[in-house]
Amino acid sequence: MKKILFSIVVVLVFISCNRRVNETAHIHIQNKTESAINVTLYPNAKFREVSFLGGPIRPTNFNVYPDFDGTYFWSNVILVSGDLNMKPYELVKTVFDSIRIVTQNEAHTIRFTHESATGYSENIFSKNSTWTFQIIHDNLHTMMASNPQKYHVHTFVISENNFVISDSTE
Repeated sequence: MKKILFSIVVVLVFISCNRRVNETAHIHIQNKTESAINVTLYPNAKFREVSFLGGPIRPTNFNVYPDFDGTYFWSNVILVSGDLNMKPYELVKTVFDSIRIVTQNEAHTIRFTHESATGYSENIFSKNSTWTFQIIHDNLHTMMASNPQKYHVHTFVISENNFVISDSTE
């Protein structure tokens, strides 16, 4: 009986030591403005029709609070993908038709589409957009195991320095 119990313990230890690292790409928005921004994500037509969750994906709306030190917040992640080979702007283009950002006091509105950006000097959908990249290692613990994670985080920064103010006195 002791041999069987010892064998089971050895097998469990061996299995738990050979954990595969789960790698995912994360698209993250960092807010470097003085106040919260409201982000609305508009999914592409194919995602509006049906999703893997059983129903259509509707526009998603959430706030992103100021963050000047680059802290990684899950609440600022707009997309997670298992495809590590796609560029961040390609991932965003694949899932979203457009993205709208409004400052907290509604003084400034930014709209990103595949073709252009309004109210901002860069376009999140463009190949020429500026992204920062970092790899974050994490462990998601369960009761009996640890699941190692490796996040490939691509961050698009929203900064007041890049706001484009249009002259409405035409």
